[in-house]
Amino acid sequence: MMRATVLATVDQALLSLLNFALALTLIRFASKEEYGLYAQLISLQSLFSPVHAGLFVSAYLALAPRMSSARALAYRNSMARAEIWISAGSAVLVALLTYFGARLFGGPLSWATVMAATAALVGLWWREFLRQTYFAGLQYRKALYVDVVYAVMTAIALALLIFNGTVNATTALWCMVAGAGAAAVLPVISMALA
Repeated sequence: MMRATVLATVDQALLSLLNFALALTLIRFASKEEYGLYAQLISLQSLFSPVHAGLFVSAYLALAPRMSSARALAYRNSMARAEIWISAGSAVLVALLTYFGARLFGGPLSWATVMAATAALVGLWWREFLRQTYFAGLQYRKALYVDVVYAVMTAIALALLIFNGTVNATTALWCMVAGAGAAAVLPVISMALA
């Protein structure tokens, strides 16, 4: 049990360090306005993610450990299919709310920024779903592996932005999308197709 606790702690430290590095990169290489935009768009994840957690993560963590391994596998795969369809539908809703909410309460956002923020949110959802399926199956190393791949790919993309001098809120969000894509897209799709 101690080993699982250490792995979970390392996992959370890695994600916290990455988020801190993303914010520092924007503070250092982008304008105050871009950092503020990034901070606001990231805070929207806190608004939209509880619904996702309630539909998928909590349900999976509550039910899957009590099932036989064959039944848990079938349940995980059906949840992955639902994850794909519901997150796709939710992405449209989130994009529209973000775009029109920004127009209503402040300055308009470009569709590129809205798409980057929405894709980063969906990537977060898929990565979190994948991590929790591993945690429920007591596969702590696999959960850590998902976040290591996410962190490394996001950091590489961020380094490329710094090198090219193209750091802004939109490009930083696309870095998160690249990391989540590398870490979670293929495993979630393969679960859904199984």
